[in-house]
Amino acid sequence: MSARDAMAAMLDELMGPKRNVELGEDTKVTFDDPDICPYYLAGFCPHDMFVNTKADLGACPLVHDDNLRRMYPTSPEFEKLGFERKLLRFLLELEEDNMRRIKKNKDKLSGMDDQGRKKNEEEKQKIEKEMEEYEEQLKQVILDAEEAGNRGNVTKCQELVEKSEELKYLKNQLAEKLEQLNAAPLHPMVPPMMEELQMKPMEVCEVCGSMLIVNDAANRVEEHLTGKMHTGYQRIRQAIDELKERLKKKDEAEAHIREERRKERRGGDGDRERRRSRSRDRDRKRRVRKLIMFVESWMPQIFSRKHRLLHLSVLFFMLPFWYSAYNEQFRMASYSVEKAMFMAWERAIVKPGAMFKRAVVGFNCNVDLIVNGVKVIESLNTSISDGKDHESLVNLNDLSSTFAHFFKRGAAAERYMSSEDDFNVLVREAESSSRAHHHIGGNAALMADRIAANFPRTEVYLVGPIGPRSQALLHPAVKRANSTRIVKDELHVILEYKQGEILGDWVAPSSSRFITSHDHFSGSMVVVEMFFKAITQFKPDLVIITGVHLLEFQSKEMRQEKVRMIKRNLLQVNPKLPIHLELGSLADSMFAADVLSKIIPYVDSLGINEQELTFLSHIANGPYMEEHPVQAGTVHVYKVVEMLHWLLKTYGKDPTNSKPAKTGYRLSRIHFHCLTFHIMVSTGTDWSNLAAGLAAGARISGRLSCNINANTLDSELLEIRTAASFVLDKTTMRAYQFEAHKQLPSKVSIVQNSARSIRKRPPISSNILDEGVTFADVHNVVLAPTTKLPYPEKELLKHIDKTSKDLLKDKNKMKYGGKKKSSGKIDFMHIPIEEHVVVLFPGQGAQFVGMGKKLIEIPAAKRVFEQASEVLGYDMYKLCQEGPDLKLQQTLYCQPAVVTCSVAAFEALKEIDPSVGENLTDTAGFSVGEYSALVAGEMLSFEDAIKVVKARAEAMHECGQLIKSGMLTVRVKAASKIERAMADARKKAIEKGELDVCEIANYLYCGVRVIGGSETCLRFLEQNQEKYFIQAMKRLHVSAAFHTKQMQPAVEKVMLALGKVDLQRATCNVYSNYTGHIFAAKKAEVRGALAKQVSAPVKWEQIQQLLYRKHQDELFPRFYEVGPGRQLGSMLLQTSKKAYKNYNHFFE
Repeated sequence: MSARDAMAAMLDELMGPKRNVELGEDTKVTFDDPDICPYYLAGFCPHDMFVNTKADLGACPLVHDDNLRRMYPTSPEFEKLGFERKLLRFLLELEEDNMRRIKKNKDKLSGMDDQGRKKNEEEKQKIEKEMEEYEEQLKQVILDAEEAGNRGNVTKCQELVEKSEELKYLKNQLAEKLEQLNAAPLHPMVPPMMEELQMKPMEVCEVCGSMLIVNDAANRVEEHLTGKMHTGYQRIRQAIDELKERLKKKDEAEAHIREERRKERRGGDGDRERRRSRSRDRDRKRRVRKLIMFVESWMPQIFSRKHRLLHLSVLFFMLPFWYSAYNEQFRMASYSVEKAMFMAWERAIVKPGAMFKRAVVGFNCNVDLIVNGVKVIESLNTSISDGKDHESLVNLNDLSSTFAHFFKRGAAAERYMSSEDDFNVLVREAESSSRAHHHIGGNAALMADRIAANFPRTEVYLVGPIGPRSQALLHPAVKRANSTRIVKDELHVILEYKQGEILGDWVAPSSSRFITSHDHFSGSMVVVEMFFKAITQFKPDLVIITGVHLLEFQSKEMRQEKVRMIKRNLLQVNPKLPIHLELGSLADSMFAADVLSKIIPYVDSLGINEQELTFLSHIANGPYMEEHPVQAGTVHVYKVVEMLHWLLKTYGKDPTNSKPAKTGYRLSRIHFHCLTFHIMVSTGTDWSNLAAGLAAGARISGRLSCNINANTLDSELLEIRTAASFVLDKTTMRAYQFEAHKQLPSKVSIVQNSARSIRKRPPISSNILDEGVTFADVHNVVLAPTTKLPYPEKELLKHIDKTSKDLLKDKNKMKYGGKKKSSGKIDFMHIPIEEHVVVLFPGQGAQFVGMGKKLIEIPAAKRVFEQASEVLGYDMYKLCQEGPDLKLQQTLYCQPAVVTCSVAAFEALKEIDPSVGENLTDTAGFSVGEYSALVAGEMLSFEDAIKVVKARAEAMHECGQLIKSGMLTVRVKAASKIERAMADARKKAIEKGELDVCEIANYLYCGVRVIGGSETCLRFLEQNQEKYFIQAMKRLHVSAAFHTKQMQPAVEKVMLALGKVDLQRATCNVYSNYTGHIFAAKKAEVRGALAKQVSAPVKWEQIQQLLYRKHQDELFPRFYEVGPGRQLGSMLLQTSKKAYKNYNHFFE
């Protein structure tokens, strides 16, 4: 199989046969879709049962859709389509073939025994005849020797004696062979080298037809009985019996129903039914006659000319009604999904009639220092060999390791840093970042600030450690407790990252953040006591508690005392006063158990996310306890529903008051929230407006997560990414079907690009700014307001003007506006983003016979083929057009051919559309396509590029002959232990004395990797994929493990070839497969990256993310895939549908 076919097959496996369907075309499948496998829907597909066995049916050419399979048994199409009968027919055919094979093997074995006996008899007769000849010769030689001795001829006598000894030896050899044949005759059909099997009789397996050794070892018998062929045909026979029985009962039931109906039509019951039917007909005719009489008598009067005004009024009334009804349906159908969700939100969100007048919120308050997490972690210069979670961070290495652990999962987390010195180092590094900014933090402060901003009639009282900067950042309407003021603010460092950001070899699957802190006052005894004292003094209508999770980092005795104190005070609160608890991130199982049993039951409402819910279920043996830690940023809806039901039933209020163990329990409402969806559950009738609260919570959380102001929230900024249905109950298969116009089960939208805005407040004295706000805070708000300050823009600008003279010195200029160090990146800001051109070049695997046929008609492309032919020594255009295909698939010819055709196509594209060359800003190539990108970026001439590619292909071909190896495509998730799996596979190879090759060779797109390794390593991964939580998707039909250390000997040869060519400065940004970033400016670094790329993984996923982030708001550059195949466009579609809208493919 060619590399091209392997790549195409891999993409078909990963993205489906419709991977090249243009955006906007309908790809929804139904039960009767010809591409859907009917056998898989009806039970199982036999193509999946005999993989890599003699009975292998090959890969199923049809689609296996799990959603359709789940819905099929309950669908009305179940009886009509007859998939079970199709499956039965197919299984019967397989069973017939198997029975023929069993009979054939039995006949062969019987024939083999007869032939063996006949041949052995012939061989024994031959040996006995030879022995008789040797016996006669021996007698004659002995007589001659005696005669020579009698004559005194000693020399001749000695020669005859030696000949006699030789004849005796030959005779004894034949005798031993004859004895062996008599003891155990040789089997003529068994290979001679299998001596251990020559003595053993054979038999045929009655299930699968395999040839077995009689009375073989127990372990080999067990291997056969548990093998794929044996178990597969057992399952086929069981399925045949079950299907026959099921269809028989079904046919009998249908025949019985038909017979009963036939009897009813013929019997007395039929007569009564006919009489009733005639009676109903008579009544119907009577009513019709009355209606006709009424119409004949009244219609002339109604439609007479004297009632013209009545007619016109009815007409004028009906026309607007019909138009509005039709127009409303038309407008709703024309709305985008995002706009429809906006309108559904607006309809659902209704403020309650009775508002809370007073609210007390406590007790954690701090200042969040928000920075780019990846840049800060990289600047710490700590080692991140593997991402491992630590409950408490002792040093900066623990911080980096824990950050990487959650980064590669895209999950949010919070950890306490025990070392104050290391935390100060982190703060200094974070504050030196040019994009660092401060924000009011702590759930209590955030909720108080939000209540004051959105509900001006509600008085909110905040109890928590409030420092100078917190005082300035809080909304002016928030009332503060003077008894909890502190001199220096508590700082929390929030390390944010976006989807697609790169840390080492990891790519963030979703946007999230990691929080670390070293608090002194949050959760202190004084703050907790003042909070409950404020409830008595302020007499609120609502109590909100947050920050309980901060007690986790204190000593065991201290936190147990505080938990008991909180429980004691909660029991003293008026039962009619609602209490809401917003839970934070937990890591200690003992403390979490205390919170679950001593605090959660004594509050009325609970706010919780997926991390906390799965952790509580894990420590308390709840449902789906194995989901912790969260594997992919969230969990399935039906799992969340079951865990919430368990939590509310176990620790919630008892409505009947019949359980003494639940005395004092108050919990009756839970709000679950994650980035994907929100769920609200409740018991009793105490809570109203739940639907509006759910919709409002979903909308505001999405807006705050993406920093979008309410006035600028526009549906054009959103892209909805959601499944068509969500399973709510797996036992009953009850599902929620997504409808954009009916958003009661509200979905959170993903904001792609946030508009910049500053919140305007009533005039505030600038003295507060001077006391509590730094220059960096205000500067970032004005220039890049990813945060907010509750002060007018005029006051902010005035503060900057007053402080800039002292602060904007040389070092601060470098911090706030200085230029970055020179690199290989070229700035094209003078070109509008929609005019930018990004060119992608394919790699090995995209070739096919006949590629570039029309390119020869363009002079520039023709010159490229001529140059390639001159350097390589053979006609490149003839090879591309005529092949043969087997030759074109070889690495020696494939790599130069793909590069030549890609460069020729690029030259043709520039001649057809000159703007491509004029506005080319970025270019990248997959694997060997990297050299096409270098030519497009004018870093390398085509003649030099084809010389290097030729040397590269020869070197990689030689390395591929070292060991038997290959490549395997796998899908990974957050819980996957891919590094450990590859390490164990390498150990297995070392035990067998093989080269331990097992590495990631390609990063294709999110969650999909290609692993290159020896045959032993790849087989180990396939057999143990469930153990390491990976999915082996496709074994690629390639001859070697490319882009692994098996290719290491080729690095030096490629480096020598690169040393003979001249590199120029790039005219556009060219991306390196080795680093996943733009090539550096230094030529030595470029040569090193090109050479090392041969034995290093292709970081295409990282390159795609960098190219995707070029967009500005809703404007994207033009993407061109230039060369054979559309594989790179398919991967771009997996990265962003919006970017794919600007994708074009060019290859004549």
